[in-house]
Amino acid sequence: MHSSSPPDYPDPDSFCWEKYLEETGASAVPTWAFKVRPPHSFLVNMKLEAVDRRNPALIRVASVEDVEDHRMKLHFDGWSHAYDFWIDADHPDIHPAGWCSKTGHPLQPPLRPREPSSASPGGCPPLSCRSLPQTRTSKYSFHHRKCPTPGCDGSGHVTGKFTAHHCLSGCPLAERNQSRLKAELSDTEALARKRNLSGFSLRKKPRHHSRIGRPPKYQKIPQEDFPTLTTDVMHQSLFMSALSAHPDRSLSACWEQHCRLLPGVAGISASTVAKWTINEVFGFVQTLTGCEDQARLFKDEMIDGEAFLLLTQADIVKIMSVKLGPALKIYNAILMFKNADDTLK
Repeated sequence: MHSSSPPDYPDPDSFCWEKYLEETGASAVPTWAFKVRPPHSFLVNMKLEAVDRRNPALIRVASVEDVEDHRMKLHFDGWSHAYDFWIDADHPDIHPAGWCSKTGHPLQPPLRPREPSSASPGGCPPLSCRSLPQTRTSKYSFHHRKCPTPGCDGSGHVTGKFTAHHCLSGCPLAERNQSRLKAELSDTEALARKRNLSGFSLRKKPRHHSRIGRPPKYQKIPQEDFPTLTTDVMHQSLFMSALSAHPDRSLSACWEQHCRLLPGVAGISASTVAKWTINEVFGFVQTLTGCEDQARLFKDEMIDGEAFLLLTQADIVKIMSVKLGPALKIYNAILMFKNADDTLK
């Protein structure tokens, strides 16, 4: 096997370790530092507890389906073999039977054939319902929709950024999302290896250099403590400013004023938005002033109409990393859609 030389090395064809170590003033890692991994003792059909890689918040009952020298193939009991995966025998995501009961972590029992049909159609899965915030409009109930994937309780998301999902496009257990999950898992493992390789450099003492050149244009000012606003006060100050400025005006007047500021909102209700496809959500966000650059984020996250209506201001700003200005416009539009739905009722 030929070892590749470092990037931009003067003469890659004649690379020599002895010469390179002398040039860099470094020393090679001794051979005794590399330990050979002993063979594991796992056998086929053994039972254990394993973290669900598609939804890391869950630990499920698993069986050893196949073994190799230093890794094994796991199968979640009761689930399709399409979800089987290979894992290192010393991986921290696998635990012996009884580990969850000792640590207090909830254990997901094996899936039984009757479980997918036990929940009523459109029922609210307990875990996903608790993880989603209630909207201000109590009549709006889209968050009670249930994921159509058999055996899925609505928890987790295919992107790993949300705690729950409600449709097939966001389900981490749906077969159509498996290729996307495998790609994300590969990227995560590559990033972990990169962090491990760079761990030695973090131990070095950091060097501090004084600033050279002109002073900074802006100086940092000491941060002051401001009183925390409640959700209701924040909602009124950000989205009902027209009413506070004109207390004698009705909600319809406020609606008309905001519709003029947000193109494409007038006359659209939440029930209509809920049927939008991912591309329709992408097209709508593009029409909002200043949000053209942010529309691509919604398409990349595969957000359709129902998922769009479930977004909170915190989701848009913190999870999707949308700037505050465009985020306020997007969230304000969502509130108007819901308000229009209530007005029709």
